[in-house]
Amino acid sequence: GMRGLGLGGLLQRGSQAPVLIRFVGPAQYRADFQLLAERFHSQEPGIRVQILSISEVLGGREGLSGFSDIARVLAESADVLLFQVDSSLPESGLVMDLSPWLNGSGEIDRDDFFPQVEEVAQAHGGQWALPAYSFVYPLYYDREVFARAGVSYPGESWTQADFLALAQSLTEAQEDGVVQYGFVDYGGTARVVWIPGLDSAQGADPTGWPTGSMTDAIAWYGAMAQRYRVMPVPGSGEAGIQQDWELIVSRRAALWSDALANFPYHEQLRPVGIAPIPTSAGPARMPAIVNGYMISAGSFWPGQSWQWVRFLHNQFVSFARPSDGSPGALPASRSVAEATGYWDQFRPDVERVLRYAAEHLAIMSTGSRKSILVNEAVKAALDDSAPAVAVADARAAWEAYQAQISRATPVPVSM
Repeated sequence: GMRGLGLGGLLQRGSQAPVLIRFVGPAQYRADFQLLAERFHSQEPGIRVQILSISEVLGGREGLSGFSDIARVLAESADVLLFQVDSSLPESGLVMDLSPWLNGSGEIDRDDFFPQVEEVAQAHGGQWALPAYSFVYPLYYDREVFARAGVSYPGESWTQADFLALAQSLTEAQEDGVVQYGFVDYGGTARVVWIPGLDSAQGADPTGWPTGSMTDAIAWYGAMAQRYRVMPVPGSGEAGIQQDWELIVSRRAALWSDALANFPYHEQLRPVGIAPIPTSAGPARMPAIVNGYMISAGSFWPGQSWQWVRFLHNQFVSFARPSDGSPGALPASRSVAEATGYWDQFRPDVERVLRYAAEHLAIMSTGSRKSILVNEAVKAALDDSAPAVAVADARAAWEAYQAQISRATPVPVSM
């Protein structure tokens, strides 16, 4: 319909020069997108796509702090973005709602997506990104440590109580300190599964705040460090994260969380396995960050931008099978995972866990106000604040933020 064409479509008919749309994505896939842009242009001679990389668009920009600043610069620089999908995007006013096209075209089989990957970009009845792939963050375990302790490897059907018991049995302490931690939550990724408010795809009310369960979960998480001493107090800032990394690479952690992308690195140091992260209720889950295609709210060519996004959906891009042999990112849809041979790059035990995980993802939104506030509450509780107080403070800040959002109306970005 006309809604998708906009003014751009009307102008184009009168002139012969093709419309130029700008696309920005990760530098490592630039060559792939260059080839795809040429193929697209041969199908759609009226549209040319200029390929930009995120690093060149951000290059030389000073003082960009955090997700929202980077998203703003990218949306101001291009018509279409391939970038981290975050639950903060719908209310940012930076990207367009894709549902008028998605609902009208019928060309994209939305049941083909793995569960949860679409939900992170849903809000206010709209769909603000088309998912492309996810980076997953499994729980790793040192198989030699397990063999020495005579403990069986974790599977998919285990509970938080099992996890704590296992971490306790694998923690080795001496008078002068801990020799081996049962668990290190590197980068705090495992807490996404454990602490309500951090998983953006649990169908929760995006404006709601789960107080009681959050307080209990933060208390449990803190107790792992302070009472049971099965994990170090999670580091914050560069120094803290570095301290956690040192424990992992010096083989002083039996279990730890990290990106699947680092599997070959960990496997070089010792034989490893992976597992999903158990929950207090329901199936174990695996943290993930979704990346997807978005159309800038400031684009003059939304209809043509959508044609490019629709073309890219289900195209083979090397994120599933990187040329350097590192583990690929999980495609957003089942058909692409099969068509790219995604599963074939893993040994059978790892493949089994990843096939399970693809259906049970917990989606991180590092840029969302809710995630930032929940993580601040976790940090306060680890710094000896009472969990209930930390959660109450975060909730008050969240409610103030919601009130401010409802007063403000997003303004489209000018290009």
